[in-house]
Amino acid sequence: MIRIEKERIFYTDSEIDEEPQEIYPSDLASYLGDTVELGDFVTFYRIFDLIVDNKHLFNTIFARDLGQHTIEEYLEEYHRPASHSGGSYDLEVHTVCQAHNFPEYPELEYYVSFHGIGVLDNDTGATGPYPISLMFTSLNELKNKYIRINNTVQIFTFTVDGNVERSETYNSEIKLFDFFAAILNEISFFGDPEHRDEVSEEIAERTNALEHEEEEDLSLEEAEDDWSIQQKDAEEEEERARLEELQEQVSSGYIHDFIESSFRETVEKLEMLEKDLVTLERYEDARLVRAKIDKLNSVA
Repeated sequence: MIRIEKERIFYTDSEIDEEPQEIYPSDLASYLGDTVELGDFVTFYRIFDLIVDNKHLFNTIFARDLGQHTIEEYLEEYHRPASHSGGSYDLEVHTVCQAHNFPEYPELEYYVSFHGIGVLDNDTGATGPYPISLMFTSLNELKNKYIRINNTVQIFTFTVDGNVERSETYNSEIKLFDFFAAILNEISFFGDPEHRDEVSEEIAERTNALEHEEEEDLSLEEAEDDWSIQQKDAEEEEERARLEELQEQVSSGYIHDFIESSFRETVEKLEMLEKDLVTLERYEDARLVRAKIDKLNSVA
């Protein structure tokens, strides 16, 4: 087992009764398969410093969790001065187990999650602490927050009638690998900090637009009618452009030249067919082809 404290790291072999052995941060990769626990008052700053100390190796080991990004892409943001993140919450690593009991597609989700646990500043109706997503939170906002490991797990079963059933509580120790993977997956879920902020702004703009529509009491039917008008206008504009292009082609003689060229090509092919039929002594067929050629020439 690995125990990470504010300033030191200890390893204990659970199969041997011996004193904990202190290890260096650079040795952590050798213990990723061991369980992990945290000491008191360990901050995110302490944990991410360990990630940074092993960044070259962790970039490879946790490439999937990082979404092919690198730890270096987050360092500029991480080294900014710590700031308030808009909520009263600590950080938690916790095992999540959800069962979807649907006859057509039953599913069981089991993963380790990194999230906040507390209350957001703008949530005036909160009755108690709850999990908080950190996907859009910058790293410097997390630096001074305490982090803990929750080794309990409940199975939440979602049924077709919309109910959620909770199992009894079980103990579930977390491996050091899953601990780091959960953190890196959460902070890189929407890519590097720049792309994450772009997604956040886009969601905020869409939310504001929806709120603006509600303020104007724009009904769904009115919105659909407005879209239909815009679509019709776009189609009419496209048809008008097509007709203008056709008119330009007619004025320039392009259409006439194209028809004449196609006509000459057809006659030439029929004349070649006539010669082949005569060569094969299929005179009746050749006579019918000649009649077709004469008719085309008379029309021209």
